Amino acid sequence: MVFREIAIEVTNKCALRCLHCSSDAGQPIERELSLAEITDLIVQAKGLGGKTLTISGGEPMMRSDLLSILHNDRGMGVRVQTSGCYDFGSGLEPVPDWFLDHFYNGICSRDMITYSVHGRREVHDRITGVQGSYDVVMESIRKTLKRHASMEIHTVPNSLNYDSLEGLGASLQQEGVTKWHLLRLVPQGRCVENGFLSFDAESFRYLRSSVARMLAGPLESILRNGVDKYWSDLSGPIDCCSMGSSSLLVRPDGEVTYCAALKGGFGNIRDHPLKYFWEEHPFVLGIRRFLESGYKELSAPCGSCDVLDACKGGCVAQRLYKYGQDSLLTGPDPLCNRTPTKK
Repeated sequence: MVFREIAIEVTNKCALRCLHCSSDAGQPIERELSLAEITDLIVQAKGLGGKTLTISGGEPMMRSDLLSILHNDRGMGVRVQTSGCYDFGSGLEPVPDWFLDHFYNGICSRDMITYSVHGRREVHDRITGVQGSYDVVMESIRKTLKRHASMEIHTVPNSLNYDSLEGLGASLQQEGVTKWHLLRLVPQGRCVENGFLSFDAESFRYLRSSVARMLAGPLESILRNGVDKYWSDLSGPIDCCSMGSSSLLVRPDGEVTYCAALKGGFGNIRDHPLKYFWEEHPFVLGIRRFLESGYKELSAPCGSCDVLDACKGGCVAQRLYKYGQDSLLTGPDPLCNRTPTKK
């Protein structure tokens, strides 16, 4: 296992109230990491060999010291994940020039900014819970495109937008977007109380056919590297879960986890160094043993599946949410292509 990325949620504060938000972002939480603590985290990550720093939230732009945080990025590729919609005290506004000036006068070709767009105007505003947020994030995208900067759009398919993704993709492509990624809905945070966002069998079949159409048409150029294998069939190459293989995520209060899809804390960076979580923590050692050989003991139907050695049971986080935290050997993945999808 080679450590490559440290992801830090620098605050839980956010102007939006997205229905599916896995962090339940909105208000800051108690004892958020200080600038000194974040700086030390980045130093520790570099010491472990980290090459990428991902900054997210909440909304990272709500940190008044964000530029100071980014000044620590020397020698690492930087990815900032942002809503593209901010309220600094005088109403909603797009990405500020001071951020673009700093971020895109950086020193690494791997630097990237990611905006979240979850539908066209009516759908996006409903999902974010803030009227006008669609127009603001689209202005952020246009401002960023004018800088000819590296940018990606993230969308989380759910029951409110699955049947309009093709129209959204066309709109993004018309704006000049070249990279679009569909992320999996995670049953954590605010999504737990908004269970209606999940797919039933019929809507998930529609989503799969929609993605297939997009990949077979003009949208393939922006979506080709941004589709989870669970949105399509398993006839092509299959990527197994990568939890514990290359990255760590630190939440705003210092709690550490191994995947953005599994926000449960495994200890706090204030109590143990980053090296402990990467090299010694019992959970990550267990996950690595599972992905190396333990997956062969998965229960049916996974245990007898002909693609088990490639799939290894699918997403570990999704299975733990579905079957319980002690169910590492229980399958299948809730969105397995080869089993019926239920509500």
